Amino acid sequence: MNTSHTYTVRRAAAALLAMMVLLSLSGGLAMGMGTPQQQAVSITLHYMLDGAAMTQPAEPLPYPGYESAFWLYIGPEAQADPNATLDVSDVSGRFQYGFSLQPGTPASTLYQYNADGTLSGQYLPFYPLGPNSETLNEYEYRLYISLSAPVYQPPETPVQPADITILYVDTDNNQLAVETRTLQPGGNTVQPDAFRVPDGYTLQAPYDYQVNVGEYGADRPVVTFTYEALPVVTAPPVQPADITILYMDTDNNQLAVETRTLQPGGNTVQPDAFRVPDGYTLQAPYDYQVNVGEYGADRPVVTFTYEAPPVATAPPVQPVDITILYVDTDNNQLAVETRTLQPGGNTVQPDASRVAAGYTLQPPYDYQVNVGELGADRPVVTFTYEAPPVATAPPVQPVDITILYVNTDNNQLAVETRTLQPGGNTVQPDAFRVPDGYTLQAPYDYQVNVGEYGADRPVVTFTYEAPPVQPADITVYYRDEQGNRVADTQVIKLGAGSHSLVPSPVNLLPGHELIGPQSGQVEVDPDGASPEELVFIYRLIPPISRQVDVVISYVDEAGQRVASDTVFTAGEGKHSVPAAPTNLKEGYALMPGEDAAKYVTITQNTATPASLQFVYRMAESATATPPPVLKAPLVTITYKTETGLVLYTTTVPCKQGDQTQISVELNRIDSAVYQLVNEPTHIITVDAAGNPSQREVVFVFRDITVKTANITIHYRDNQGNTLSPSQKQTIQEGTNPITATPDSLPDGYLLIGSSTVEVVLSPSGVPSQDTVIFLYEKPVTPSPSPTITPEATSIPFDVIPMDRYAVSTGDSINYRSSPDTAQKDNILGQVSRKDVLHVQGMVTNQKNEKWYLIELSGQQAFINANFTRLWEFNEAAAYFGWTPTPSPEPLPSSDPFSDGEIIDRWAEVTDSKGVNMREKASTSSKKLDTLSAGTRFWVYTQQTVGEDLWYSVMANGTKGFLMAKYTRLYSQQESAQYQVTLASPMPYAATATPTAPPASDAPPTQTPDPTEAPDSSPAPVAYIGPALTIRQTALRTGVSVQDEQIMEMLEVNTLVHVTSQTWVGQEGWSLVTVVADKQAGYVPNASLRYIDESEAAYHLAKLQPQNSSTATPTRQPDQRTGYSITRGENVPLRSFPDTNAQIATLLPEGAVVNVRGQEYTAGTTWDVVQYAEYFGYVRSDQLRIFNQSEVENYLNSLRTPTPLPVYTPEPVTLNSPSSYGYVSGDRVILRSEPSIKAKELKLMNKYSFALVYGSTVQSDGTWYRINQDGTVGHVRGDLFTVLSMGELSNFLQSPEYLNANAVTIPASGNYQQQSQITPLESFNTTVWQNPALISASYEPFNPLGTPTPPVEAILTPSPSPSPSPSPTLMTVEGFEEPPPEKKDSGFPTGLLTIGLIMLLGGGGYYAYYLYHQNQKRAAARAAQRRAQAARQAGQPQMHPAGQQPSPYIPPRPGAQGTAQYRPQGTPPQGGQPSPYAPPAQGTAQYRPQDGQPGMTPPTQGTAQYRPQGTPPQGGQPGAVPPTQGTAQYRPQGTPPQGGQPGAVPPTQGTAQYRPQGTPPQGGQPGAVPPGHRASAPGDSQPRTEQTRRRRSDRHNNT
Repeated sequence: MNTSHTYTVRRAAAALLAMMVLLSLSGGLAMGMGTPQQQAVSITLHYMLDGAAMTQPAEPLPYPGYESAFWLYIGPEAQADPNATLDVSDVSGRFQYGFSLQPGTPASTLYQYNADGTLSGQYLPFYPLGPNSETLNEYEYRLYISLSAPVYQPPETPVQPADITILYVDTDNNQLAVETRTLQPGGNTVQPDAFRVPDGYTLQAPYDYQVNVGEYGADRPVVTFTYEALPVVTAPPVQPADITILYMDTDNNQLAVETRTLQPGGNTVQPDAFRVPDGYTLQAPYDYQVNVGEYGADRPVVTFTYEAPPVATAPPVQPVDITILYVDTDNNQLAVETRTLQPGGNTVQPDASRVAAGYTLQPPYDYQVNVGELGADRPVVTFTYEAPPVATAPPVQPVDITILYVNTDNNQLAVETRTLQPGGNTVQPDAFRVPDGYTLQAPYDYQVNVGEYGADRPVVTFTYEAPPVQPADITVYYRDEQGNRVADTQVIKLGAGSHSLVPSPVNLLPGHELIGPQSGQVEVDPDGASPEELVFIYRLIPPISRQVDVVISYVDEAGQRVASDTVFTAGEGKHSVPAAPTNLKEGYALMPGEDAAKYVTITQNTATPASLQFVYRMAESATATPPPVLKAPLVTITYKTETGLVLYTTTVPCKQGDQTQISVELNRIDSAVYQLVNEPTHIITVDAAGNPSQREVVFVFRDITVKTANITIHYRDNQGNTLSPSQKQTIQEGTNPITATPDSLPDGYLLIGSSTVEVVLSPSGVPSQDTVIFLYEKPVTPSPSPTITPEATSIPFDVIPMDRYAVSTGDSINYRSSPDTAQKDNILGQVSRKDVLHVQGMVTNQKNEKWYLIELSGQQAFINANFTRLWEFNEAAAYFGWTPTPSPEPLPSSDPFSDGEIIDRWAEVTDSKGVNMREKASTSSKKLDTLSAGTRFWVYTQQTVGEDLWYSVMANGTKGFLMAKYTRLYSQQESAQYQVTLASPMPYAATATPTAPPASDAPPTQTPDPTEAPDSSPAPVAYIGPALTIRQTALRTGVSVQDEQIMEMLEVNTLVHVTSQTWVGQEGWSLVTVVADKQAGYVPNASLRYIDESEAAYHLAKLQPQNSSTATPTRQPDQRTGYSITRGENVPLRSFPDTNAQIATLLPEGAVVNVRGQEYTAGTTWDVVQYAEYFGYVRSDQLRIFNQSEVENYLNSLRTPTPLPVYTPEPVTLNSPSSYGYVSGDRVILRSEPSIKAKELKLMNKYSFALVYGSTVQSDGTWYRINQDGTVGHVRGDLFTVLSMGELSNFLQSPEYLNANAVTIPASGNYQQQSQITPLESFNTTVWQNPALISASYEPFNPLGTPTPPVEAILTPSPSPSPSPSPTLMTVEGFEEPPPEKKDSGFPTGLLTIGLIMLLGGGGYYAYYLYHQNQKRAAARAAQRRAQAARQAGQPQMHPAGQQPSPYIPPRPGAQGTAQYRPQGTPPQGGQPSPYAPPAQGTAQYRPQDGQPGMTPPTQGTAQYRPQGTPPQGGQPGAVPPTQGTAQYRPQGTPPQGGQPGAVPPTQGTAQYRPQGTPPQGGQPGAVPPGHRASAPGDSQPRTEQTRRRRSDRHNNT
């Protein structure tokens, strides 16, 4: 075809397209405006307004990237109609099977997708349906719904068209041609241009590609079509080829250009250093491999990059030469030109005279080149010409088809790829690919024709019927909440299918009722029953005492009634029932020997016996019966106090037949001391047998006298010197304030802490402390200390206050006036084991010995801590009578533990025959020992094997395993009491235990005799229980005064609950929860006073709201800003301050964040932070504050600190997203990566609950990264629902959740369904405090959970506690792919109409394309002008339009904001990055100066979160440089990360990895455009079965 003919055809085509545009515009009223996708459907809202039917159509969105999106405003009138509905209809006739959004959908169900006027938020996706009701995911529609904003806000960044590179290669991967093609936003089908390939080549599969253009460009920036060459008899010799070598600086300015001739074959191209000015340093890569073949060099242009030396002053901009290449569509060079451009902007157009006639210029038709300080920004431009096409048809080639083998439920059994020859083929199944027992169903074969366009059936399916399913046995257990059996275990045989079983217990223990579940679902398939066991939980309901009726019958000896039945009604207890017949037959009397009264006992509302019977006999004579002798038993009357003290006792006779009233006689006691607290009167009756209704009447009295105690008050300085005489103050029962009022005080002394201390006097008259010490600061000018007599001498040590009681471990232990054994005259006396010592404090002397400050008989002294034992609370309580002592019969521990959880308690053997200790948790394991009954042992953890619970233990110095059912685990309190009796207590695994202090090396005191014995002291035992602060103290995030953040300041007498304790050296710290605001943190043990439950109840009552007072708000610390570092892995950064809020990203260990302030919510402190591009909230206990030196080192590591942008948080509502969701499909697969080809981790049932880490958008839709029951993986977005904050609590109470998430009850019992989520932050702190739990995985309801077994472990359970290595995964269908559509052989009647619509739509689309091309050119020219203006003003230049770097591509060395720091005067090391270079933004982890190697954080597959109003990313105006405030800091001297010296590896999944030898980035030929995903190595390989099936689906719809 000649050139003139070509132009004529193109002009005609343009005229036709213009006419079609006019036609489409004129037909807009009939068909509606919008893209072809939008014109294919109609969305209408129907509602009633004042009795009139109203409609509201959805508006198509006219923005790129929204081609299939609509906007619908549901106004107040429509919202007011509860029957408002939404209809979706098919306008084009393409989707005749309907849509996933059903007609008549209630509008109220769509309110959850409210977008509030934005197009960047949530939307309602819906899809057309196929003939089998499957969703056609490739045709996704989006509906944006607004309930408040009638007008939407246009998208900030519309999706732009993107250029992709199309490579044409032969089967040996030799390049035949290269093409640059512009694709429009949305889905594109890319097919090859056959005219670009020489004659004789045949296209191989795949024949086309699906490329989606989205916000970040094309998901396939490079596609490759492979052609097979016909056999060539003779091949022309390969000729040498010229290539162009460009020498560029790091700003892409040309330094030099060279043309070099390469010989055929492989060539190593290295730069000519003499062509580059002095001072420039070559950057990697240092050479290229270039192959010269039949079609020339595979790299016609190579580029070497040099780093320029520092330039003090910029030279004036000079004209520069650029190279203009003229190539054909096969990348063969037609001509080359060197052209000189002037400074500033230049429009470069081709010189047509340099190209042979017949070639047609292809887009782009010109280039914008800017000549600046460093040269031209495009040193090389290329114009591509198309040669006249040669019309040759390739021969038909063999083709591969996919053969699917499925069962009748459409579950895949096997898949096969088979090659068919051109022409007709009969395809029959390969029976050996199907498991035995399956029967082939019709059709039994297919006819497939292979022609010019491939196979007409690329996918065929053979269906097999599965063998009959065998019945399966399921075991049903009935247990209580402790795991004990309450009814007979049942084995039920079930047939194939789904079964719902309800509990039907046999021999159920009385008093038990079902608490859940109400039923169980069992599925029986060829693999058996799932689940194989059901457990129904019952609870013992204590009976409510009520009246019980007992029927009394009167019969003769033959059992015939002789009187009417009567009913005796009574409550709990033993009752006497006399014979009292009514309507007794004449002449009948009680049979001789029959009791005139019988007894019935009522317990738990049940009478024993259930009925009574009196036997009568006809009297032989009418002899009168003598009247019975009346009886008068004695009833005891006792007067007692509430404590059991007997005040008075006597007896009173009660006559049979009378009602004797016994009333209290107050004159018997002292009414000024005692007050009656129970009933003052009792009525006593006596039955016929002489039994009184009460044997004893007890009147209880309360001692109402006022209890008092004397408190001693001391005034001392912080060295222990007395500053003012001691005072005495009398206190009464309850809380008494003790205020510092010294009689005389030296000038200049100031009180340390609060001026008031509260002392509590118990009802029994025992004070919480009998001494109060007020400490004062020593004045600046020392004054002589007064003589201390008879109290202890000056204490040159810090006294840690205490309030405990202790006893000595010997009978003649010295106590002294100073904590030192070296002095001879400081002994004040001796104590024995019978003396109770009040410990008021502890000191450590210069020899590092611990001494207790005690009070004994009103005198203060010191005693060596090694010779004393501190009492536990229960010991002191029993001694002073504070609270009742524990039950003498210890009960088994009912604390629930999970497998693997640290227990750390004592236990004992309870089986009379003893129990075997084994090497492993198995009865077949080696026996290590046999422990007899009563033997105590230490329990580390527990482990469930089958139905048996095993303990991991230490017994008699040997570690092993015991079966738990033969033992009794001590309670926490009982175990702690036993621990303190041991000379060497067992160490705790979860809490550090301090070692005993070393014995003193000083010689023993000679007098008096005997001296202290060098006994060893047991290590401190952790206290758990209530406590009060004794001074104003800080609640901190960790156990350090210098480094840990203050969460809250606690005033004196703040009530806390101690949950655990730990020691750092000799310093003790308690993890406490503040009762008032539920804030948790650490305080020193020295700041606490342990209290009993009665005193705690008093302080707890004071916290309740009072009508007469106003609550004082907790004082919050000042706002703190600066830098903090994460304490460990997986720290959640949330969208708003709530532990259920959406997770914007997970921070790795060692990540440095910029703290902008704090928020205080529900007693919890949250830091407002910035990390990389993320803004949000981190709970304060997840971070550690940098000290000043760390801040300076970190800031010095940054190149140029940049002011941080302003962050405005979004408002939080009930519709704000939470971090939790549930599986919305049944049997959904959790995969290791966001791809349906990724490894299957497990199957999830419908409504399975999960934590959401983030989301990512793939070509097949949205994927969520979740943690489901301890397993982390990815699930498809259309099979998972993210809950809003308002929906979360309702979902946790829903029957769907409770049924789906009920865990199988362990054999040990103790299971209880939880509804309170354990936050991820709390799980983190637990693991960080207990390194032994570092391998535990997070579960929302189990902070120390274990991973859920994978798919193969679910399908084939194994009793082994650890998974087998390298399991083989079974293929399980999980509703992730739609079944292939069947080809429609019918010709649609509306084909002509549809064709016309498509033709008109094509014309409109072409006009749309031309419009956007002009817009792009205008934008490029505007960017050029802005750059010119910025350059003239001396401002830094932005990247040209279309050349902005993607945030996912790591910046090149030396780029703005990422240059590698090199101290002045230090030369670079061989071109390699400096080890001082800060890592890329948000990728490398911060590593403090401890020498530990850093770890690269795992890539979060989540979309980047940017709250509204935050600045853009990348090189856009106002962007935050990647290094500022977020780069993970590496101090000087630490080794760099990665495998190469000094190299900073790119982040996996974000930066585009380019191995050596791949095409460079930027505007060079063959480069991947910025922001696009680099093509995978497999892109040029034949497509997978799934890809072919999708292509066939597409063909079937044409």
